[in-house]
Amino acid sequence: MSSHQNTETARFVATHPEHYIDRPHLYSAAWRILKEARGQGVDPRHIGASRHCVVTADPVLERIRPRIHARAVELGITGPAPLIFGGTLA
Repeated sequence: MSSHQNTETARFVATHPEHYIDRPHLYSAAWRILKEARGQGVDPRHIGASRHCVVTADPVLERIRPRIHARAVELGITGPAPLIFGGTLA
């Protein structure tokens, strides 16, 4: 596999972690490949296991999210919607 192919594969893995949730070592490897492709050094002693959380969309949450966001704005709590009521990582 060429360096370009490795980078493209790594980019897919890093941007679609939900496909690899049961194989966190692939996500870590993809992150390392992308860092090295940018010319950034990677010290393997400082890389631990992936600790991200991937949650699929919940239909109930998607239905009530706009109401929660509107109420937060009424209370003066402003900011990007994921910061007001998150629970998922994109």
